Formats: sequence, structure tokens, C-alpha cells
Amino acid sequence: FRLDDSGRTESFVAPPPRAAPAYAYKAPSSVSNSRVRFYGAVGVAVFALAIFLKDDKKREPASIPSSDDPTSPINNEGYSSEAFHQKSLTEVQSEGKFREALRDYNNDNFNRALLGFQEALTLNPAHDSASEYLEKTEKKIKSRLEELLVDSERSFKLLQFRRAKERAASMLTIISEEIPGYGKKVAEDATSSTTFAKTQGQEEILLKVPCERAREPKLCSSALAIIKSAREKLGEEDILK
Repeated sequence: FRLDDSGRTESFVAPPPRAAPAYAYKAPSSVSNSRVRFYGAVGVAVFALAIFLKDDKKREPASIPSSDDPTSPINNEGYSSEAFHQKSLTEVQSEGKFREALRDYNNDNFNRALLGFQEALTLNPAHDSASEYLEKTEKKIKSRLEELLVDSERSFKLLQFRRAKERAASMLTIISEEIPGYGKKVAEDATSSTTFAKTQGQEEILLKVPCERAREPKLCSSALAIIKSAREKLGEEDILK
């Protein structure tokens, strides 16, 4: 009730409370938040599992047919035949000879390297590396022989007959190692030579080198001619007689 201006009382009904606006803030429910987090975690786990399975499938080796079907062909895709190639005994021996010869080649011992590469090819003619290095070694030896010949001829013109003879003898020593029997004989004589007479005996062996059997017959003949001429100039022919 309330009084009006004249002092009389009159009834008064209070208006109903206003409803909250639609945009009014509502506190989030703890139940709904837990559900959101749960589904979010499940989604992340599923995504990670899908990535793992995809990567694992890429790493799977080539499929091999089940033993239940022995007639089905084997899938060799992804496998290299060379990786499973078992070398024969001669191939293993050839590879060993090649490695030894390669070490001699790198140490500039071309005569020994030449024999090693030849042995490797004898054991395994299909050894491509041995064939390649054999050709390189032959070129190295020929180049060395040509250098010795130039030095020997120059020394002879300068009347340095002993030096000219020594250079020519070095040429014949290299050449003799290519001929079966001569290389070993010259090497044994060189090891035991301690006097002038023995050195002359070694030269006698070199003078009998069959140039027609040498790989470079012209270089061999030139070396023989220089040794004979130098010995005549030095008067050694009378000593040998």
C-alpha cells in the first residue's frame, strides 16, 4: 500500500523483475569444460597415431610371399643383387693382388705394381680396376724409360760416359723385370755385387737382355747401344776380354 496526495491509501502491485538480457555472462559449467578437454586429448592422440602408422608403412621392406604358396615368385624389388653376390676364391685372391699392386703404384714402385696388376687380371680377367691401373702403370714405366734415355744421351754428348752407361743400365734393369727369368737374375747379382768385376758381370747380364721380347724394344736397343759405346770410350772392353 501507499498514500496518495490526499492522504488516502491505495493498493500497489510491484512489477515483476526484469529478465536478464540474452548477452548476459554465464559462468562456464565445469562439466562442459572437462568434456571439451577429453575430446581434445582424444583428437590429438588419434592424429599422432595416424602419422606414426604412415611413417612406419614407408619403412616396411619389400614384401616376401608367404611360405604357404611356394610357387609364387619372390619380390626382389628394393634389394640389390650386388649386395648379396658372394665372391669366388679367385675373385678374393685377385682383389688381394690388386690392393698390393695399388700400394706399390702409390709408392712409385711401378715395376712391382705392373706384375701385381698382371697377376690380379690373370686371376680375374673381369677386374676393371686392375685393367685400368695396368694401363696407367705401363705409361708410367715408359715415361721413366724415356727420361733415362734423354739423360743418358745428354751425358754421353758431354763426355760423361760413366754416367751415360749407368743411366742406360738402369733402363735395362727396368726392362729386364718384364722378361721372365731376367729380372730375378739381375736383382740377385745386384745384391751380391761389391767389386768392380761383379758390377761388370751384372752389365754382362743386362747386355744379353732379349730386346725383341721387351715391351719397348726400341728403348731397349738404344740402351744397349749406349752401354757398348760408353764402355769402348772408357776402355772397359779390354778389361772384360
